[in-house]
Amino acid sequence: MSSNKAKKGNPFERDVAYSLIQAGFDVEILGDNSKSIDIIAQSKASRYAIECKFHRSFTWNKAVKYFKKIPKKSGLQMQEPLLIFKSNRQPVLVMHQKGNGISVTTFDGFFHGFKFSRRPKGWKIWNYQKKDD
Repeated sequence: MSSNKAKKGNPFERDVAYSLIQAGFDVEILGDNSKSIDIIAQSKASRYAIECKFHRSFTWNKAVKYFKKIPKKSGLQMQEPLLIFKSNRQPVLVMHQKGNGISVTTFDGFFHGFKFSRRPKGWKIWNYQKKDD
C-alpha cells in the first residue's frame, strides 16, 4: 500500500516544480528531505529554498513551525525560504518573510500571475533540462 507521502507529498512537490519551471525558474528537487527543503528554485533575480506540504488541514502554528525550519543558507549562498502548502479543496498558498513578519499569499499572487498547475501526465523532472545562461 502506498504511503501518505507518496499519495500527496511527492506528486505535490512535482506539481510545484512544474509550475515553477513554467514561471521561468531553474528547479532542483532534493530527494532526501534531510534539510527541510524539497526544492531549490532560482532565477537571475532570486533564489528560493522551498518546503512543500499537502495536508488535509493546516493550523497557522503548524505552518509557521514548518516555515521556521527552512534554512536560509545553502553553502555560501543566501536564499529566501518559502513554504508552499495546500489543504484539501483549498488554493495553493505561499508563506514567506515580509519585513519582520510572515505573510501568506496565493501561488499566482506571489509569483506575479503565474498559475499553479498540475504537471501533465507522464511529465518527469528528469525530462527538464536546466537552462544554460
